[in-house]
Amino acid sequence: MEGRGVWTIRAKEYPMLRGDIFLLNNSEHRAIRTVFPPEPLVMEIVDFEPQLAWLNNGQLFDERLLRVFFQRDNSPYGNRLPRTSPASAEIHTVFDQLAAELLGANAYSMHMSIVKLLNMLVLLHRAYYPGQEGEEQPAGREWVPGSMQAVFHFIHEHFCDSISLEQLSELGRLHPSSVSRLFKRYSGLGLSDYIAKLRIKRAVRYLRETDKTVIEIALLCGFNNNSNFYKAFRRVTGRTPGSFRSPE
Repeated sequence: MEGRGVWTIRAKEYPMLRGDIFLLNNSEHRAIRTVFPPEPLVMEIVDFEPQLAWLNNGQLFDERLLRVFFQRDNSPYGNRLPRTSPASAEIHTVFDQLAAELLGANAYSMHMSIVKLLNMLVLLHRAYYPGQEGEEQPAGREWVPGSMQAVFHFIHEHFCDSISLEQLSELGRLHPSSVSRLFKRYSGLGLSDYIAKLRIKRAVRYLRETDKTVIEIALLCGFNNNSNFYKAFRRVTGRTPGSFRSPE
């Protein structure tokens, strides 16, 4: 980050200084209140979906690495990891390496990008929870990785089909209210919003890559009529389906 300003996150004000690192999840309300001249405020952002934690049945990612986005109340840092933190310089180095992989055209860039992202999450976890890496999850915690892995995997395999909370509850062997609560904690979105986002992402691909009609795409992506499809599309993208069609 370059420049200076003030960021309000969850009603708390954070000074924004060059080199600071901010952590945010989808549900945290934030607003940049002040930018101090003469330098412009420039931020580099890594935006990723928590579904990465469940790739390959969770063998690559440990979902506990996502704690820094949802459980920071007992950490001295909150949403901001200051540039003075011992971990800050190393995280910035890995960030630059991640950006180079994403912007480059090297072989296996996506694989290396995932490795770099994992590297950053490990460094953040060590900074926020020193001495806790490698510990077993305490008994009695609401964190249920095996059950939620099954839920997320099923959703990503069947999001264009009709999915009920009861179905996911049975799959994860959890009470429906627990599925809803844990799902929002791990994904940052409610179940219906998360599924809608996946469906619209698939719809955008169809719009760009096929000549199927809008109603055909809506039905393929799990919407039972055009009206629901258009409402969800506008809510997720802020645009109309037609705006994603390639020009003739």
